Parts: sequence; C-alpha cells; structure tokens
Amino acid sequence: MDARNALAIRFLQSRPIQIGTSGFLFSVAQDLDNRGSLSKGQRESIESIAAKSNWQPGPALPPSVDGRGERVIVYVTPGCHPGNDFMVELGERYKPLGKIGVRFVHDPVFMAMLDPAPLPLDAPYRLFTSRGAFPLTGTGWARAGFKPRHAESADTLNDVVSPLLSTPDSEYRFRNHLIDGSKRGGGRTWWVFGERQANAIRKVGSKCA
Repeated sequence: MDARNALAIRFLQSRPIQIGTSGFLFSVAQDLDNRGSLSKGQRESIESIAAKSNWQPGPALPPSVDGRGERVIVYVTPGCHPGNDFMVELGERYKPLGKIGVRFVHDPVFMAMLDPAPLPLDAPYRLFTSRGAFPLTGTGWARAGFKPRHAESADTLNDVVSPLLSTPDSEYRFRNHLIDGSKRGGGRTWWVFGERQANAIRKVGSKCA
C-alpha cells in the first residue's frame, strides 16, 4: 500500500455504518477496495474532509493475526509494516501447521447495511463490507411468530460479526453513538461505529510511516 494513502484510509475506516451504498465516501472506499489504491485527487479530497471535521487518527495497533483458515490473515494499521522480526516469528509459528500463505489486510474501509433479499421470506439483513458480506442472523422482516433483532445495533453486530473479524490478540467491536443534529435543524439518531481493540500487546510491533 502507498503510505501516502494511510491517513485517508484510516479516515474511511473511522466512518459509521451507513444505510445503502450511495455517497462520495462510499464510492471512493469501494474504488480503493477494488483497485488497492487511491488517486491523488481522491486522497486529497478525503484529507480535506478529515481536516474540516477536526478528525485525528488514534494510535496505530500492533499487527493482529488470524490463523483460523488455510491462509494466515494479518490485520495491519494503514501505513504500518509488521517488520522483519514479525515475519520471522510468523513463519516459525505457522509454517509447521501447513498454512498456504499469508495475506495482509486492513480493517473494513466501508460498511453498509443492506435490506433483506426479497426471497426467501426469512432472509436477514446483511452487513456489506470490504472484508465480505455478513448475514445478520436473527434479523429480517417481522412476520407472524418472528420478532426480529434490530440489525442496526451494536449488540447484534457484536454477536454476529465481531467474532468473524476478531483474532486471538484483538477484538473488532461495534459501538452505538447518539448523534444530536438539533442544532443543525435535524434530529437525534443513533450511528454505529466499528473499531479494532488490542487485547494483548505483541512483543513484535509494526513500523509505521
């Protein structure tokens, strides 16, 4: 990844889950996911939005390793590289287990809530992200004998999605945040944000740009 894009990518990761897939930031995030990079214009536009909102990135997290699949997944903070010592440790730990390789990824750069599919009738809501689409078990349209869970809720997302994005040394958690738009002529609404939290600091950390 081009280190110049790190700030813009981290800003995209900090955005709340949105309803549907429209809007400038979402289109840029999807373009980033498809191409693996941002254009100079896209990067500067996002950095300008971040500056106007007085947004600042939090501290970089150490690399987080998910070894549950055939391929080892390593979550890294944009702009950071795990470093040679980490790579040596990773090889020593997972090569004997027969893993087919290592893939370095970022946490989701976009998240959108999608309505249930028309069929089947018990289809759930889905959380569409750059790390995949996650059916939200227990959600869907209310019907006789079925009272669905609220899809746009941190509780639901932490039950269903968090375990899939978490690792033994970190947890991807969702949180509800009340936004009061009354001063701008709007109302009060709940937004849902997702972020990774380290639950064990690794001895070998990242080198960040």
